[in-house]
Amino acid sequence: MKTNLFLSFVFICAVSAAAQIKIIHKEKISVPSSEQWFQAQYSPSGKDIYLTNSGYNGIWKYSGKNKTLTKITEDPGSGYNFVVSQNEQQIAYRRTFQEPNSLQRSQEVVIKNLSDKSERIVASGEDIQTPVFVADNVSVTNLRTKKTILPSVKTSQPVVLGIEDQKISLLKKGKKEIFDPLKNGRYIWPVLSPDGSQLAAVDMDRGAFIADVNGTNVRRLARCNAPSWTRSGKYVIGMNDIDDGHVIIGSDIIAVSADGKQRINLTETENGLELYPHCSPTENKIVVTTSDGEVYVLTYEEE
Repeated sequence: MKTNLFLSFVFICAVSAAAQIKIIHKEKISVPSSEQWFQAQYSPSGKDIYLTNSGYNGIWKYSGKNKTLTKITEDPGSGYNFVVSQNEQQIAYRRTFQEPNSLQRSQEVVIKNLSDKSERIVASGEDIQTPVFVADNVSVTNLRTKKTILPSVKTSQPVVLGIEDQKISLLKKGKKEIFDPLKNGRYIWPVLSPDGSQLAAVDMDRGAFIADVNGTNVRRLARCNAPSWTRSGKYVIGMNDIDDGHVIIGSDIIAVSADGKQRINLTETENGLELYPHCSPTENKIVVTTSDGEVYVLTYEEE
């Protein structure tokens, strides 16, 4: 039975006298219950929300203006780490096909035009990294050959290209660099701060951390999974999830200050799990999905 978060969702407005961020409003997004919604994320403008399902098999767009849901694709595996271009004209994703009765698979990176629905394949192989946009151009890495398709355009800020051999791959000044700030790290969920000067990620052995993009000034955050930066860059929002070795049995949304000194519970929900927060780049809002497949928008205030 679905948990009624409107009744059980408790705001933590006075965690400590030093707390500088708190949730001031919550809103349940009306999406069909026929899918178990998962890993919602804001568009670059913050106007729309993109979602996948629990199997990552498809991508949907929820219009913040019209309150309508549109299916973008139902390609298998397309919901895993898809990206929307900065101009919001394109979406790029990787689709994965598994051969019946075999362990062999094939993958394709697809760029889809969101206006005319046309698509083109830009990479294929057995082990392809999920794509990223570099100034509205797609970059993708073949993980077998370690070859990366890089656009000729250069950006003023670094870009996270993905994970290679458990290390973070960054694009800096037009060149690919392998980033390993903790030394011999095994990293997941790397994400750059809004100004591109810092990176938050999770080491699978040592937990979450923040480091400057030159690899210095490492701050440890303890448990803060699936991190996402607030638009101000003052906090990293993550999930404090607990598992039994197989499945997640508890999860709340937390905020950790960029200096690592403050750790604040933003939610405390009985019998409910808030998962995979994603901060709007333009407003003080966080979108989360729950263990029941529901979608909520949390509005926060920074004091």
